[in-house]
Amino acid sequence: MPAAALFVVPFAASLCFFCALERVLNAFLCLILWEGSRWKGVAAQQVLVCQVTLVCQLLFGVLSGVVSCVFRVLAWWALFFVAFVMLSMVHVTWEEFPVVWTSMVDFYNSDVGPWVGDVIVVPLSILNLILRAVLPLWNSVMWVGQGLVVHGVLPVVVENIGVLLSMALEVVNLCEHFAQSATVFMRPFLVCTDVACLRPEARGLNLLTPMGDLRQIVGHAVSLSRHMCQTLAVPLDVLVYPLMDINLAQGVHNLANALLHLLTVMPHVTVERCKLAGDNSFSLLMCTPDLEPVFSHLVAGVSDMGLMVDNWLNVLFAVVVSTLTGRPIATCDASVDPILPSVVSEALFADRSTVVVGLTGWLYAVTDGLTAVYVGSGTSNLQSSGAWPNPVNVAYGVAAVSYGGIGAVESEGISGQATTVGSLQVLFCGSFYLGRDLSR
Repeated sequence: MPAAALFVVPFAASLCFFCALERVLNAFLCLILWEGSRWKGVAAQQVLVCQVTLVCQLLFGVLSGVVSCVFRVLAWWALFFVAFVMLSMVHVTWEEFPVVWTSMVDFYNSDVGPWVGDVIVVPLSILNLILRAVLPLWNSVMWVGQGLVVHGVLPVVVENIGVLLSMALEVVNLCEHFAQSATVFMRPFLVCTDVACLRPEARGLNLLTPMGDLRQIVGHAVSLSRHMCQTLAVPLDVLVYPLMDINLAQGVHNLANALLHLLTVMPHVTVERCKLAGDNSFSLLMCTPDLEPVFSHLVAGVSDMGLMVDNWLNVLFAVVVSTLTGRPIATCDASVDPILPSVVSEALFADRSTVVVGLTGWLYAVTDGLTAVYVGSGTSNLQSSGAWPNPVNVAYGVAAVSYGGIGAVESEGISGQATTVGSLQVLFCGSFYLGRDLSR
């Protein structure tokens, strides 16, 4: 390499340095000596300030870096010094005063060691024994659970995703209908401006609609369980039958309203009625609590619960007899004659699935979950469009429940379904229910 090439870098660096120095000196001299132009002086001042700031920042950066390095080196040296002192102390005491270490060992063995063994080692040993027995069981449960989820539950969920979505929709409907019922029930307590809020039929909590949604949810759950384990189909049918029986819904509705009327509605209605009476001759009568709705609901609820238990026992007996004897449960033979004229069938039901529900000894109904046609002996067909409040899936089964007497007579139509004494109500019990008074 030529000798001149060795001086290229130092020459370039010195040239840059002297150029910068010349600019700084020029700005300084212009700031002090130049008097011809005011703007020239301002420019020189700005250049000088920038140069001074740059130099100060550079110097401060270098100084801070040097100080940081010095402190880091000192910290490492201090650590090394402390370690050296500690090791020196250990060495000196071990060589010159070994009794110190032997006394510390004796103290640990006599006092600290037994305490550590009783407080720490023994509990850990017991925990070790427990974990040795529990961990294999835990691993087995996790392995079986993982296998069931991966090879059992997930395929069923994917296959029955429609049923799960329908179940989720019914849960939303249940919450919505219960919220609506609670809102309607609470409104007379907040706003009671006329005698309309004193009527018993306006003060009931509607639990029939939420119970219908609950029945739908249970129906979907049973359908899903059939796909998962066919062996449990019959026990599940027997177990959940009360939830599928409309008598349970009516019993829960009546008993709940009996309790609500006794604790909340009756006191509120009595106070409001007493305010309306004032000081007239009927004040004593108007200020007397009316217990008739309470007893009507209570008697109807107990009666409905009894019917539910009776139906449940009948179903249980039929299932047990069929299981023990191997004979199928008795069913009705299919009719060879057309149930409805073809014109009516095609016009109403088209290609939709239908079921036949026997109502009385002379009356039956055909429904597709949207429309019902009542067919009786010697009478013309009675069509009921929109017979169901909500569309139902007839594949889950449709039943008829008839009741009369105390269950059919609510106090002044508390649920909006008051009937005359001796009348017979026939209800469809499917994915929802609907009352029909056939005596009118």
